[in-house]
Amino acid sequence: AARVLRSATRFLESAYARAVRDGGARVFRERAFFARVVSPELTVTLRGAMDLVVLWPNGDVDVVDYKRARGPDTRPHALQLDVYALAAGRDFPDAGRVRAGAVFLGGEHAPEPRFRPAIAPAKLEAHLVTLAENLLASRKTSRFPRAPQKTCHAIGCGYFTLCHPAKEKRQLALFR
Repeated sequence: AARVLRSATRFLESAYARAVRDGGARVFRERAFFARVVSPELTVTLRGAMDLVVLWPNGDVDVVDYKRARGPDTRPHALQLDVYALAAGRDFPDAGRVRAGAVFLGGEHAPEPRFRPAIAPAKLEAHLVTLAENLLASRKTSRFPRAPQKTCHAIGCGYFTLCHPAKEKRQLALFR
């Protein structure tokens, strides 16, 4: 508890948090979202809660996700952050710039949000539909292809030892 409190305090004392306070931004904590992506073949429904949404006086919107990790790479969280940006853009349709990023509370570096480059909503929606189609096809055939080990290492996947164990477990034969 003390470590979490120390990390949270560091973030609240950061230059970013000061700018939010001093800039007169509106702040939303744990902002729930519900979004649909519709294609001719299927509908993808997304729901969740964004840790922190900052609505700046100029209309820009920041979504900040807290991570206990040391960071500072946002790539392992790319899809989550991109979905948050999509949801925030829909929640605030008159927004100027919408950014999504993570603040890594576990490291010793300054706890400033690391924002991802924006992805076009249409491109993200097409990607989400493709992911859903692939999942449905895998479920239908009971075959779930694994990502290459190099990809798993690059994104810091937390399931690496399950998908790529030193000795394959019987149930992983489904993933071949």
